[in-house]
Amino acid sequence: MDSQSLASVVSMQRRTPRSTLIHNTALFRTQTAPSVSDYAGIGVTGVDANNLSEVNGQVDSQSLRSVAGIHTLTDSVNVIRTYAVDNTQPAPSVSDYANFGVTGVDANTLDEINAQVDIQSLASVASIQT
Repeated sequence: MDSQSLASVVSMQRRTPRSTLIHNTALFRTQTAPSVSDYAGIGVTGVDANNLSEVNGQVDSQSLRSVAGIHTLTDSVNVIRTYAVDNTQPAPSVSDYANFGVTGVDANTLDEINAQVDIQSLASVASIQT
């Protein structure tokens, strides 16, 4: 698994059900949504109760199956959500929005999108996309 040391069979056995759950959620959309502990169990940091719904939604809609892909998504979700609450934090980039599943953001529209995220405290794909 990405960026993890699987030092023993036991540690791999603990991660396998969580990895399978996240993988099947992304592919088949038939599983119970992964929890914060499921993400932590496969080594994805930054998922918490505040962003779990958005992370799960994007894992599902983007069919993300790799730990690296979910890490990238989570980092971008957190940049956007943090900026929406506190505009003294680093502003989201075009790639943050793309990783988050927001389309139509480019260098020409980035400043306006960031201003709207800040002013309206937008923190979900649906609210930013509209």
